[in-house]
Amino acid sequence: MFSIFCTYFFVLICFITLLYTSGHFLFKLLHINIEGKATAAFAKLLTSLTIFVVFSAIFFTKGVTVMLFFLPLLLALVWKTKLSAKNDTVANVQTFDPLFFSGLALGILFIFCCKFFLVYNPDGDIPYLPHGDVVFYSNLTDFILHFKNENSSLDYIYPAGNSPYHYFEIWLGAALGFFTNLNTALLMILVVFATGPVLIWLGLCALLEHFKPTLKFKDYLFCLLGVFLTGIVFKAYTMIGFMEGIGSYTCNAINYNKLFPIYLYTIAALLFFIKHKDTEAIFCLLAVPVTFIST
Repeated sequence: MFSIFCTYFFVLICFITLLYTSGHFLFKLLHINIEGKATAAFAKLLTSLTIFVVFSAIFFTKGVTVMLFFLPLLLALVWKTKLSAKNDTVANVQTFDPLFFSGLALGILFIFCCKFFLVYNPDGDIPYLPHGDVVFYSNLTDFILHFKNENSSLDYIYPAGNSPYHYFEIWLGAALGFFTNLNTALLMILVVFATGPVLIWLGLCALLEHFKPTLKFKDYLFCLLGVFLTGIVFKAYTMIGFMEGIGSYTCNAINYNKLFPIYLYTIAALLFFIKHKDTEAIFCLLAVPVTFIST
């Protein structure tokens, strides 16, 4: 179990580092500067994560993917951001802050440990079997990598049409599996489903940063607890046709893994709304039904 912990935590750290680095250079290339450590980190990570997932899906399916709908949104968002930047005051360029990145590493470790606990077997080196949904998603990643077809049919031999339900995290797992050649089920639960809460945590820090520019340790801790934030469902909701399954959406980002893309693009929209950039916010909201069709 120790080797599993070290291997997958190393992959998670390397992946988030690569996302941040690529996002940082992309923002420099586009001359986009963002105020606030957490806000800048969230923006860079989410942008590079989106590009990684979208282009992985396009590459493996040769363009036959629901992720294609991201392309006009990405282009429109870049165009609008660059257009509005002409009228904005120049933001302070963020410098490397070892304390911030040390705290980020500790937060990543905490979230990873929450995920690792789900498969930890104290009696041997074989991890516990993940939840059935995770097993299905890992099988689906293997399927789409082999057949290059977005299909969530239970019958892989004679698939009954395409059903692009929520492919964002599926493609993320598939791409990571392709590059690392590690167990796809463990990749899903320990890397993919840990990356989401890490970005959600930074997104919550970014939201708080707009009201309290200088965040302290207790603020980062408070936002970290936000990944466990659980909604409340009232019985009256279930009486409305399209809200029958509202109970599913009252779970938090830790114990209902596949919802994390909804959180990410909703937080991005909120950040734009706070800055009175309504058009950019709407572009982010339009990304939600691409990542999660039922929304």
